[in-house]
Amino acid sequence: MADEAPPPTVGAAGTGAGTADGDAPSRGVGSGVLNLGAVSTTNELLRAAQATMGAYAFNRGTVAGRDVTVHYHGAEAKAPELLRRLGPDSADAVRAAFVPPEGFAELSRLVGGVHVVLLRATPREGADTAALRLLLDLGAGPMYRLDPRRPLADLAVESLEAAAGYLLSGLSDAAVRSLTCLDVDGLEARLRPLGSRLVIIVPVGATLADQGLRGYVRTLGASPAAADVLTAHLRWRLRSAVAAEELLRRAEVAVAVREFLQGEPSCRDVADLARLLAEAHGTGGGAVDVAWVLDAMRQRAAEHFDAWFDRLDDLPLRCTAVALALFNGLPFEIVNYAAARLRSRLDDPAAMRTTDTGIRLVNPLAPRPDPFRETRAVRLRRLRARITHTTLPSRYGDTPAQVMSYDDAEYGPAVINRVWDEYDDVRPALVDWFRELGGDPSEQVRTWVATAVGLLATRAFEYLLNAVIEPWARSGAKGQREAAAIALGVPASVGGLTEQVRRVVRAWSTPDDEDDDAAELRATAARVYGSGLGPSAPHQALAGLEYLADSPDNDVANAIGLSLAELIDWDDKLAAAVLTVIVRWLGDRRYPERITNGHIAFLRIALDVTRKAEAVGEDDDTLRWPLLLYFAETRPELWPTIAGLWHATLNGPIFQDAQWALSSWAVTVEPDRRSCEAMGRLAGAIARDIRTRKILLQLAHDWTTGRNPEPTPRVAASVIQALSETK
Repeated sequence: MADEAPPPTVGAAGTGAGTADGDAPSRGVGSGVLNLGAVSTTNELLRAAQATMGAYAFNRGTVAGRDVTVHYHGAEAKAPELLRRLGPDSADAVRAAFVPPEGFAELSRLVGGVHVVLLRATPREGADTAALRLLLDLGAGPMYRLDPRRPLADLAVESLEAAAGYLLSGLSDAAVRSLTCLDVDGLEARLRPLGSRLVIIVPVGATLADQGLRGYVRTLGASPAAADVLTAHLRWRLRSAVAAEELLRRAEVAVAVREFLQGEPSCRDVADLARLLAEAHGTGGGAVDVAWVLDAMRQRAAEHFDAWFDRLDDLPLRCTAVALALFNGLPFEIVNYAAARLRSRLDDPAAMRTTDTGIRLVNPLAPRPDPFRETRAVRLRRLRARITHTTLPSRYGDTPAQVMSYDDAEYGPAVINRVWDEYDDVRPALVDWFRELGGDPSEQVRTWVATAVGLLATRAFEYLLNAVIEPWARSGAKGQREAAAIALGVPASVGGLTEQVRRVVRAWSTPDDEDDDAAELRATAARVYGSGLGPSAPHQALAGLEYLADSPDNDVANAIGLSLAELIDWDDKLAAAVLTVIVRWLGDRRYPERITNGHIAFLRIALDVTRKAEAVGEDDDTLRWPLLLYFAETRPELWPTIAGLWHATLNGPIFQDAQWALSSWAVTVEPDRRSCEAMGRLAGAIARDIRTRKILLQLAHDWTTGRNPEPTPRVAASVIQALSETK
């Protein structure tokens, strides 16, 4: 069969390698990939990671703790006051600007006959304001807040007023669990003769241990739309509905408000925005300094963020907060696992333990925390996070997932920045954690952690290069090298360190016989040209990849192919330039390694880049096409080159890999009539000689006789028909 074939040609662009000699190839892309689109999937994950973290990465947030003088005095701390009376302004705001949540009128009717209400409510949705309005509607005169740090038993009869309203919110989970029916019954008995009422806010997810409390529990309905809350507060503060509407119609205000509301702010945040807009309106002489308003909101958000993080009072919860910051929007299981790994680095429960009962520790270890001490719902509330049921892309297609994310998207970057900038003793463990997660089996995990490392490298480039990125780059594991390439891509593309990254890549690209990891470094350098430097400077990337293309190492060859595929996936206008480079390598007999590497690169592109189908019909239910097949159909100028490269590779040194790749195409396109017909037309163009035609006919036969994991009779019939017409 080898005697029948002339030297294979590569389209109109050049010549390819010699014919196959029948021996099994020692190099190539492996035994075939039957799930196409690895590069396309990776780039989808990378874009998602950058969207999650990149938009806020360079906003350092607060730097609380610097330039702050703390005075310590010897006076004994006083116990917090049990009651604090609310001023008349609070009641005025509740009366004038309150927007009722869903079912509020019915709630008022239901609680009219009781004097203690346990109001279940979702945090950040205006529960305190709703409770105050409930008290006002039920006839409360003076109103008081109870300090959540003091036990309810301290509320003595002599401290209560007639016809007063009392609000207790901000209870810890332990305080909620400690509420008993006996305590609440006693309060009901004390308040009823006075005509006074108490509302206790119980967060959704908090556990009431005493089932006798059920009769006191009511649930607050869904909160009103944030835009309605903003309008109501502006009307009250400006004392005019017309003025409020005119203010909101101003172009600069409308833009700022729209962006602010997209962040799903709390009701309190919306009320604060209304206050600041009213102040700016009143002092601006008709103009509104929107920049001042937004800056004030950012400062307030930073203060609230610092206070929230400081209230995370145990290590497991803080580790979860950091893990969620890193993997915001990924499955809960990933966040939970990463949090456990970080905690193990910060607090090893096995440290200093002994099984020798005769040894006594001078300072006994604290007992391990009870793993059942709180539910996931409680942790989510304390973290200001949520679980959403959705689907996520994976190597094997979209899969269902329960993703975990912060309610406020800015919390993720803010947590990472705060921990990195403010907790010096944590940073070494954080770096070790990053390095470990860069080798995780999950591509999602590696992509997210590499992006975070890259963002931090814009501020600590040399430190993270030496501590995390280069160890990844020297790894024998492909996943860690991919993580290094992604991490370097961030400072190269958005961090203003493009030239520094180029110098690193040039150093890694240079062969060094004395460096045991030289091949791994060259493979990583090749990947940086695709994922990091390529999108902004594709022609320089092509030159760098061509310099590496004479490497005899298989990892380097596959890295080159992946980067070329990635360049096309980022911008398909680069297809002609990339394929031309491969054609040049196949024709350059001065460098035999480039010929083999050119074949590998072509097959990587064929396998790893896909395109979504533009239409789906009754017989056309595939979701993705191999990109090169799509180009062969839609870009006539690429048709001869794509057909020629397939011809050369099927007859080249890694012909078995080429057959596997074409078989992978068959499995992918089988459900779609259009792509089956397109593959038949392409096969007719590939079969330029008797030998190649026989190879294709044998493959088509194998596709229907169990030689493929899935039979593909439709594409086989299309290929056979096309070959019979071109015989």
